Amino acid sequence: MMPLPSADNRLIELFLDMLAAEHGAGANTLDAYRHDLADLSQFLRCDARPGRVRSAQPADGGESQRIVAVTTQELRDYLAELDRRGFKSSTVARHLAAIRHLFRFLLSERIRDDDPAAILSGPRRGRSLPKVLSIAEVDRMLNQARDLTTAADSSETQRLRALRLQCLLEVLYATGMRVSELVALPRSAAGRDTRMIVVRGKGNKERLVPLNEASRQAMAAWLTALGPVPAGKARLTEAKWLFPSFGESGHLTRQHFARDLKELAVKAGLQPSRVSPHVLRHAFASHLLHNGADLRIVQTLLGHSDISTTQIYTHVVEERLKSLVRDLHPLNDPWPRKTAQPRGEQDDQGTRSARGSLHRKGPQPGALPPLSGACSPRLPIQLDFCAFSPERAIPRLPSAPARLPRRVRHIVPTNRRSQDFYLLPMLDTMRSYLDFEKPVAELDSKVDELRELAASGTDLAEEISRIEAKAAQALSDLYANLSPWQKTLIARHPQRPHFNDFINGLITEFTPLAGDRKFGEDEALVGGFGRFRGESICVMGQEKGDSTESRIRHNFGMARPEGYRKAVRLMEMAQHFNIPVLSIADSAGAYPGIGAEERGQAEAIARSTDVCLSLGVPNIAIISGEGMSGGAIAITTANRVLMLEHAIYSVISPEAASSILWRDGTKAQEAANSMKITAQDMLRFGVIDSILKEPVGGAHRDPAAMIATMGDAIAQALGSLKHLDPAAIRTQRRQKFLDIGRKLTWKRLLSLPPPRARAPRTWGAPAEGGPDLKPWFTIEVSASPTRVAGAPPDR
Repeated sequence: MMPLPSADNRLIELFLDMLAAEHGAGANTLDAYRHDLADLSQFLRCDARPGRVRSAQPADGGESQRIVAVTTQELRDYLAELDRRGFKSSTVARHLAAIRHLFRFLLSERIRDDDPAAILSGPRRGRSLPKVLSIAEVDRMLNQARDLTTAADSSETQRLRALRLQCLLEVLYATGMRVSELVALPRSAAGRDTRMIVVRGKGNKERLVPLNEASRQAMAAWLTALGPVPAGKARLTEAKWLFPSFGESGHLTRQHFARDLKELAVKAGLQPSRVSPHVLRHAFASHLLHNGADLRIVQTLLGHSDISTTQIYTHVVEERLKSLVRDLHPLNDPWPRKTAQPRGEQDDQGTRSARGSLHRKGPQPGALPPLSGACSPRLPIQLDFCAFSPERAIPRLPSAPARLPRRVRHIVPTNRRSQDFYLLPMLDTMRSYLDFEKPVAELDSKVDELRELAASGTDLAEEISRIEAKAAQALSDLYANLSPWQKTLIARHPQRPHFNDFINGLITEFTPLAGDRKFGEDEALVGGFGRFRGESICVMGQEKGDSTESRIRHNFGMARPEGYRKAVRLMEMAQHFNIPVLSIADSAGAYPGIGAEERGQAEAIARSTDVCLSLGVPNIAIISGEGMSGGAIAITTANRVLMLEHAIYSVISPEAASSILWRDGTKAQEAANSMKITAQDMLRFGVIDSILKEPVGGAHRDPAAMIATMGDAIAQALGSLKHLDPAAIRTQRRQKFLDIGRKLTWKRLLSLPPPRARAPRTWGAPAEGGPDLKPWFTIEVSASPTRVAGAPPDR
């Protein structure tokens, strides 16, 4: 490929920088975009079409800018050229997607006045439903694999191959792992506790994958068989892979496993063309969804970053669709026609009609008692497989336990308008652990296993207590030495208490107010009036949401201009009625969309900050999670700024800083460790006033304790400002932010290590015995605005 003209190359590189900075595109994605757009630029410059000749340089001798001047017809000709080259429709669609993104970028940056790719139509791609096996067909394959392990006429090597195939099949169908992840499992993955294994997937990301009882038994049999291998096979047992091969490399390839799987399908009476490791992955996801699992849980188990990919993987069985329409469609009959039973009664199949009294009657005999008003719809744990299906929304349970067990439970509302909930046990347990919490995860998993054994009558109380104490100590040691990046992960934990949780726990009679009286309502920034321990208070803050629907509704806590103008309206109302203001910040930043910028995002943030500074009532601000960019500063410029122990506060996110400094979004961890964004750094610099200690393991492990601690801190802060008049409150707030600048004096700057870009002699205190070097300029700090005296010397 000939080199690109510099003008086109600059445009493409500018577009790629935008993808890296704003969308976090990886290196492979950027390379793919660069290759596709470079091919377009070359086509536009060369005589690639019959009857059309393009010069390498324009007539005036300047730089070629073919991408800027391209027309819609030329883009159609390029797509036709791709078709003539024999490219598949999916490849042509990929090129078209890159072209559309490029010209949308050029239009938004005012480089072009139109979008020539807006009306282009791509090739039609016929996508069929994913191939999937039925549950009965998978059972036939599993039974056939077990029979091969017990065949009497098999040799030792054949028996080992059969055990390996059985274990691979059981683990694949129990976890839904990618075949590349499965064959690459190290021997260390099968440790002492095999209830969960650590899988390293795409993007080098690790996740915990649970195993069922059948897969654990198959893995135990396989590991046992690896021990007594004859001396000639010693290399097999010493391999680092969990599923080694008998070849020279010692590594089982994906192709080899696929061939073994097809041979097994033939023996089980299935067509080999229908069976592959990927088909079993589809079957795993579809069967889970068919039996009532939540789609988000299936997404987590499959390791997908986007739920739309999980939707493509799933295939709903036809009988399932029929039963959903027959039993749950809102236009269905109120009761089955055949039996004509009264509403709410069960039919012969033990199911309830969709209308009738579903969710309307009291608890069934033997069901768990409802908890009236005591349950928060948001759990401090990650939910797992739901133990009910749409046909039986409130299943019969054997008995109500004397106390609630520690296992994960799901809250089911008994009435859409009531506050009564039933607690239903999950089919399996999956807590949410961060990557650095793996040692604690293993210990907790061991405790759960021992509790299951203890439930059968075995006395394991002493062992359980010992491991629980060990897990608690490991958690305490882990959280005593956290790095800034680990604190960033904790601050972003999805189960961390959000704004609505603090409102429900601290504020009574809360009345939310909506709209900025200029444009509309922004649900990312929630605000209103209520009572805090009997006193009126104005409360506002960002709400990220705790489910897919609520996160989209609240825009992931990223406020638009109307949200900050609503905050200004609330603060002005609080000023008028002499009511203190409480702000709770938890946002990745203000929304950076085009519409927000068109409606004056920067002006709205600046106006909100100015109103915060001019309030004559006490103003308390708390950073509860992420306090990023001006989106947090706009509501946290307060008399007292408090910060949770594991929260972060910065003008820019680590990912954005990494993209700007290194043009690589993967160096976010290095950026976070250098940016001084933790609560401890903020307190040392004087940016905040105090740190609120979190429970061991983070606020998400004990939200009630965190809310109580926050309530005491708010009461103390309000009490210290209650006796001040409006002028004194404004003076105290102004003095607070002036002191932040005063603390960073020139003397402190001289004590910092010299930057690499300058010679050491221009920074830092003079070396002992060396010349008495004077700084280039001095900064005099006073109550008035900062004044700079002196000037750089002539150089």
